[in-house]
Amino acid sequence: MLIDFLTRFEKVYIAETLEEKEEVYRMRYQVYVIELNNANPSNVDHAKKWIKDSQDDSKDSIILYTTSGEVLSGTMRIDSFRYGEASAEMRERFSL
Repeated sequence: MLIDFLTRFEKVYIAETLEEKEEVYRMRYQVYVIELNNANPSNVDHAKKWIKDSQDDSKDSIILYTTSGEVLSGTMRIDSFRYGEASAEMRERFSL
């Protein structure tokens, strides 16, 4: 029963290459701008048709994604930091 439950989940990948990260940025654009009709979310680049956040390149961040066949099906970024060491931007943005 546990095996059946666990095999329902998609495999999660770490976006390590520039190509993988850019695909994630394009997916964000597709979701926020095209699907949700939000023409000006923060950090949008309409020329490249992607959304790249300032934290995406942080050493304390990791971008994860799933696929369905060859197409991205989901993504998330995890930001980590030690207590009291979050940047001013992170503290402001997330009310820390």
